[in-house]
Amino acid sequence: MTQKFFTAAEIAEMHGSSLRYINQLAARQGWRKQTGKAQKRAGRGGGWEYHLDLLPEIVRTRLAVSSEPVEKPKDRNESWQHFEGLSKARKEACERRLKVVDAVDQLIKGGMTETAATSYAANKFSVAQKREGMA
Repeated sequence: MTQKFFTAAEIAEMHGSSLRYINQLAARQGWRKQTGKAQKRAGRGGGWEYHLDLLPEIVRTRLAVSSEPVEKPKDRNESWQHFEGLSKARKEACERRLKVVDAVDQLIKGGMTETAATSYAANKFSVAQKREGMA
């Protein structure tokens, strides 16, 4: 990735939140006070740009994923054939995981933070939350 600085609007779009939220986050965490990590935006409109290191983890992850070469997705029928070939126990495990992922997605869409949503879903479905830095 070549771009190192992002506007609050760009961060908000990648984060799935409002510009106001990102500006409040930047103020709360003191992004502008960190030497070399914030800069005045040149050009029309002005504003600030923030270094990649300051961005929320989900935004950095999305940027990393989007900059990797994209593998051509499997044909939908091929994916279903693979799923249908799994054992009953494996299918049930997949379905349980899908319920957790779906619950987290719905909670985030409802306005909950990602951290709160994963914590809630982990408790509701009695599963462990994935910890940062773990594969």
